Amino acid sequence: MDLNSFLPLLQGSAENFERLRRWIGRLVEEGALTQSEVESLDLDPTPSADDLFDAPIRPLVVAFFGGTGVGKSTLLNRLAGEEIAQTGIERPTSREATLYLPAQGKFKLPPGLPLSKIKTVFHHNLKHEIAWIDLPDIDSIELTNRELVFLLLPYIDVLIYVVSPERYRDLAAWSVLKERSQAAAWLFVMNHWDEACEEQIEDFKGLLKTLGFNDPIVLRCDSRPDFRARKPDDFGQLEEILRDFARTRGTEQLAWKRAQRRFLQLTDQIAALIETLEKKSKGVSHLRSRWRELWKKTVEEVSPLLAGSAAISARQIAAQGLSANWNPVLWDTWTQKHLLDALDRLALEADQPAICRELAAYRDELLKEIERQVRLGLQQSLAAPGHWLQRHLARALSVLKYLLPILLSGLAGYQLVLGYFREVYLGIDFAVHSALIIGVSGLIPHLACRLLEPSLEKAAFRGILRGLRLGFAHVETEVEQRLERVRSRLAELALEGRQLTGVVGDAARRPLLLSPPQGQPASPLLDRMLAATSGKGSLEIGTRYGGEFP
Repeated sequence: MDLNSFLPLLQGSAENFERLRRWIGRLVEEGALTQSEVESLDLDPTPSADDLFDAPIRPLVVAFFGGTGVGKSTLLNRLAGEEIAQTGIERPTSREATLYLPAQGKFKLPPGLPLSKIKTVFHHNLKHEIAWIDLPDIDSIELTNRELVFLLLPYIDVLIYVVSPERYRDLAAWSVLKERSQAAAWLFVMNHWDEACEEQIEDFKGLLKTLGFNDPIVLRCDSRPDFRARKPDDFGQLEEILRDFARTRGTEQLAWKRAQRRFLQLTDQIAALIETLEKKSKGVSHLRSRWRELWKKTVEEVSPLLAGSAAISARQIAAQGLSANWNPVLWDTWTQKHLLDALDRLALEADQPAICRELAAYRDELLKEIERQVRLGLQQSLAAPGHWLQRHLARALSVLKYLLPILLSGLAGYQLVLGYFREVYLGIDFAVHSALIIGVSGLIPHLACRLLEPSLEKAAFRGILRGLRLGFAHVETEVEQRLERVRSRLAELALEGRQLTGVVGDAARRPLLLSPPQGQPASPLLDRMLAATSGKGSLEIGTRYGGEFP
């Protein structure tokens, strides 16, 4: 039973699990996480023993695991009740795996397994509810043996780890056990019990506890051919455990346990991704301050060059006027590259696909935005050049240079008419003085108006500089807003992920999910056959023994 088969047992959480799939897809699609950060998540169905049989009801798959010479095949023959496995120094399973299947079962070998390394044998004994697998010796010089064992582990229900008194600390077997302790349900057999003592059993149990087996089932077996010489052992208990496990639908219980364990491990992995999202979200705040530093430094470096270009453009505008299709030529290739380098450096320091995507989308707009602000500032400056007082005085003087001469001319005319009626001769002096005062009254306001008239070149220069300042400020604000959008989106994705994993994870932890089908008794030993999920044992054992066993 794979993870998908487990979903109906989650009491309505299948829909949430599908949302979880879509959520993970959006993480990569939106650039919140890279593909390498989520590739460890495996939501696809995993291989199981169900794949070996083409029938709704299948036998229990039991495999024998251990080093060379510990008596795996001998124990297999004793359990099977017949000589189905060859024994001896050069047996077939020294380099290959042998599957001993019930003759009436509908067996199929899944694709991907090496056919040349797997031998299939059918047995006709009464234990048709069990299929046996004799795994190759993992401590041999054949490196492919270890690979074959790892390939077959997902298809096994119960692994019987067979050891001998002199080899129960075998390093090769323990290395596999450390890596795959949660691959199946485990039973541990101290074979050649006639050569062992109880202290070795306790020591063996202590080693197993470091791997997460809190209460491991360790059985004693004496499989010598002469049954009359055999030392009392736990072989009957081993038979009873396997028989009960096969007849109480233990395979389904184990599948549910595996699925639940895998699901909880998946939620733990997703929780780690959520923590990564939250760290990235918090890191965006630092990037915003870092962006302000980068942009301020960049503006300070290019401002002197841009001021010179602004002066040249202002002189051209003053001489030729501002046309509708005028484009500011303010920067050379170096200046453009320097402005864009600030954006590229921020993307490089961020090292987040979402931020890089946002900044790349704005890269082509950065220079255009500054040009738009320069054009706007120039138009506004030319529309209202100079200071407001200067403009008002110039406007008043432009009126006075016409109004004063008219008023004085009227006054002189009035005096002329008045003198005529009085028969008074005004003379040349009156004419000269009148002309002078009329001319001066117009000349002085005209000259003052010329002096107060705003310079078109200066107005254009100020407009360009003002547009540059506005453009730089707009770019800084726009990049900060884009960073804030990324931060907000990362926080939203993290919150959504927490909600989904919380709902589905809580459902997966409900005890009801682990109950067997109604009317079927549960296997009381299943929990003892499974390693704990903490994962700390594989580290502890290497620390305790330094990677070697005495």
